Amino acid sequence: PRPTRWNYKDVSTSFEVELYDYYHERSADGYGDLTLKFKTQAIVEAIGHVKDGEEVVLTIRGTLLDGTQFKGADSVKIIKKGKK
Repeated sequence: PRPTRWNYKDVSTSFEVELYDYYHERSADGYGDLTLKFKTQAIVEAIGHVKDGEEVVLTIRGTLLDGTQFKGADSVKIIKKGKK
């Protein structure tokens, strides 16, 4: 799916660092990060069947406006609708 919005912002340490050190605190690291926002339904369709409480790693590949290709990953935790 295509993102609905995008931005460059220093949001956190790299995903690889977080995987390496599970207890690493997420914080700004001085590097601009490409942030992408997607419609919820598009993400639901892309993920497919999941279970409540499951954590899913999403990998995104794309091309920037200048032609540069990129690949990034992040994780989401599935929470049953209406549950907090």
